[in-house]
Amino acid sequence: MPQSPQSPLRGGLRAVASLAWLAALAALAPHTAAAAGSACGAAACTAEQLSRCRHANEMMLEQLRQLPAANPADRERKAALQARVQAVLAEHRRKGVDACTTWGEMGRIAANQ
Repeated sequence: MPQSPQSPLRGGLRAVASLAWLAALAALAPHTAAAAGSACGAAACTAEQLSRCRHANEMMLEQLRQLPAANPADRERKAALQARVQAVLAEHRRKGVDACTTWGEMGRIAANQ
């Protein structure tokens, strides 16, 4: 698909964001597999699993903060995505949602952005 001259990186932030989040997911997978898997699905998460999920959520947010944004449109999309992620984190904390459920939501945001 040809890209418009006004936006040489059309979709670039989305691609970079997806890659960065997928890299973060892959890097954290060995540490969070138990927390994100069925171990927490039907039963309550253990303290260790919750700790891993909290850490994964913070690492994901940090990855988002470090994403490059080459042009104003990318910076705008990055800011909107960052605001959405921060809003989800804040809402889940306010409601007392466990960190592993939040981790799952972050994965959905990363996959569907």
